[in-house]
Amino acid sequence: MTVTNSSKAIGTTVDGGTLDLYDDAVAQDSTVKNGVMTVTNSAKAIRTRVNDGGVIVLGNGVEAIDTTIHQGGELNLRGNAALSGNNQLDGVVRFARVVDSFHTLTIDDPLSGNGHFVMNTDLASRQGDSLKLHGAVSGNHTLVVADSGADPVGAAQSLMLVDGNGGDGNFNLFGNTVDAGAYRFQLQQEGNDWYLASRGCTEFC
Repeated sequence: MTVTNSSKAIGTTVDGGTLDLYDDAVAQDSTVKNGVMTVTNSAKAIRTRVNDGGVIVLGNGVEAIDTTIHQGGELNLRGNAALSGNNQLDGVVRFARVVDSFHTLTIDDPLSGNGHFVMNTDLASRQGDSLKLHGAVSGNHTLVVADSGADPVGAAQSLMLVDGNGGDGNFNLFGNTVDAGAYRFQLQQEGNDWYLASRGCTEFC
């Protein structure tokens, strides 16, 4: 199903198929299970529930409002995107893996849940995907980081992954460490923010 030209889709259930939104189209009260909902080109998704086996894809510059990602569901980013309203993320948020390009997910309101954020970095150049929080965070979230593996030139420096804004939530690093060439990094909290910080050399120094 395709919705375009400022049209609306209300109360749609995507079960095994697709729902594609373009050109200022709006989808309200959608449920995605065993299917894919794609939101691009100034379209907007409002009150979307993504269940086990479902995927919502947000294109560059897209905003989704009141988004719930249940365990087993996914939110995929194809560019910089934003979430606002009430956001409950218990599934996977996957940043697109693009060579020499990284993206930011901005969450304008509180974040709750126990989500997994799959992110890409190039610690050698101190670049990577990032999560920018304008509201408080609650729950225990996991960062799954895939680095380019390139060796940092000179002293390895830290890279911010989460630009936080308070709350009692927490972020953990899957696998506890990330290797970039001969350097090993761990997740470190500084105030409201979380960084990958060098912990020295691996056994290959």
